[in-house]
Amino acid sequence: DWSKVTVLPVDERFLPDSHKDQNGNLIKNNLIQKEAAQSNWFPVVLDSADSEKNLSAVREKVKGINQPFTVTILGMGTDGHTASLFPCSKELETGMAEDGEDIIITNPTSAPYQRISFTKKAILNSKFLFLHCYGEEKKQILDSLDSHSEKEYPIKAFINQKTTKIEIFWTK
Repeated sequence: DWSKVTVLPVDERFLPDSHKDQNGNLIKNNLIQKEAAQSNWFPVVLDSADSEKNLSAVREKVKGINQPFTVTILGMGTDGHTASLFPCSKELETGMAEDGEDIIITNPTSAPYQRISFTKKAILNSKFLFLHCYGEEKKQILDSLDSHSEKEYPIKAFINQKTTKIEIFWTK
């Protein structure tokens, strides 16, 4: 029953709704279609003009969502980041902490736009966790995780944890 499903992005760029670079556009245009259009869409950028005000509003609104999350789908960048937990971000340590906030603002230096992101703690509060990635470059990252730290490749912290089983879906 899609009307009982809430769909929200794990992270988002601070941009106005429907901006071409928003993750929400991909979700709305590719997932929330046909029967799934009856789901409850929850954008995590409610106020693209004021990130701190937006952060407070989203933190409050997330409290109303049933948790643990049922399904969380992560992607991975070619720098080993996931969600908006970038190795170059000064907020990485906060985002990977075992305690603290569930949602933070990040400012990656290697990618455009300030972002809002769920933290590792919040993401692992899921019944089912999936990593979807593609391409040879990302396969090389997955194959080389043992020789890198979680600070170098934040995705390693999600793959090597014992809280929530993660399934990896990689394609060429």
